[in-house]
Amino acid sequence: MRNTEDNVIYDVCIIGAGMSGMIAAIEAAKKGLKVIICDRNKKYGTKLYATGNGRCNLANTYLDEKSYYNNSFALNVLGVNPCEFTREYFINLGIMTYDKQGYVYPKSNQASSVVWALTDMLKSLNVSVRFNTEIVSIKHIGKNFAISSKSDNIHAKNIILAAGGVSQKKLGVPEENTLYMLYDSLGLKYNTFKPSLTALETNRFFSKISGVRVSASAEIFIDGIMKDREKGELQITESGLSGIMIFNLSHYFETDKTCMVKINLIEDINKEDITGIYNDMLKEAPEKKLKAFLNGFINDKLAEFFIEDTLGQENINITLKETNINLIKKIIDKMSSWNIEISGAAGFDKSQVSKGGIITDIISKDTMEIKNKKGIYAVGETVDTDGKCGGYNLMWAVKTGYLAGRAVK
Repeated sequence: MRNTEDNVIYDVCIIGAGMSGMIAAIEAAKKGLKVIICDRNKKYGTKLYATGNGRCNLANTYLDEKSYYNNSFALNVLGVNPCEFTREYFINLGIMTYDKQGYVYPKSNQASSVVWALTDMLKSLNVSVRFNTEIVSIKHIGKNFAISSKSDNIHAKNIILAAGGVSQKKLGVPEENTLYMLYDSLGLKYNTFKPSLTALETNRFFSKISGVRVSASAEIFIDGIMKDREKGELQITESGLSGIMIFNLSHYFETDKTCMVKINLIEDINKEDITGIYNDMLKEAPEKKLKAFLNGFINDKLAEFFIEDTLGQENINITLKETNINLIKKIIDKMSSWNIEISGAAGFDKSQVSKGGIITDIISKDTMEIKNKKGIYAVGETVDTDGKCGGYNLMWAVKTGYLAGRAVK
């Protein structure tokens, strides 16, 4: 194994060249510290390029406790207005932003502009970098750390763990066991990673309604207890449920607990209005098919789905004159309270982020340094903190990287 740059001792080695790692490097280098970044990929910001479908949703103007799943540590770290902090940070890098219904994007609508602004600053500050370098061990040697890959042995006074989670394997994220091995070698407590912001799966086969997209609300129940509620676009797949609101609810799924999602497809419609329209329609157009009547309120494929679910396939073309008010109320109740038992969550390859990582109890909220582990910092998705869709995870990456970079000495 060769030693890098003739045994130079860096002030800080940052493991991971994503958003949090790059910002930590910038802030540390601004203070005149000698900084090196190591990343297993061949360029900066591999995962960042893909965020927001390539548009890079940097932040969100709305913030409450549910934005980070009631994680008080995250809210304490972020402070009063993390959105404004994020916007100002990127304005100072030459990246203008705009607000679209609370979602903040770069004016360019390109994640690449964000990555380039960060990398330009890293170059101007003479930050060293080692790409194609996966760290396999970290050891204390005296007061310093020996950070080892298969080819390099880098020495540094401090380390910032910014390798992130294990979602989106195709974007070059680390292997779970590699991260666990590093955490174990440093004596850090952590929760194992699990997929979050992902689709939910059910044992029920939805082939006839697969591809349907509708506006709806959803509640998720874990062992019978309602955990959260979302409203937005619901996407139905052959194997289950998808869409941003489902991604946000997926955080709560646990393999060893009973999980049920209750969908309301007609939340914005008064049930009495539907029965009133039914009574009028029954008088004026008794030959009208029931599925055509229901199509006035929900997608036609869903209308057929609920008729078949209630009356069987043989009655799919039933007319209004062949129905009664009790049947209509029964179908309306199903449309407003469609209970779907969840059997699983889509895996890491399809999840946007991972929940899990280094537990927050051992991290200082002001510096992101590990308590009682001088010189070790954890930022971004490395920490057991995940936010909902809409810029929350990048806001977290920005602020934690900033705090660690400013605190390291």
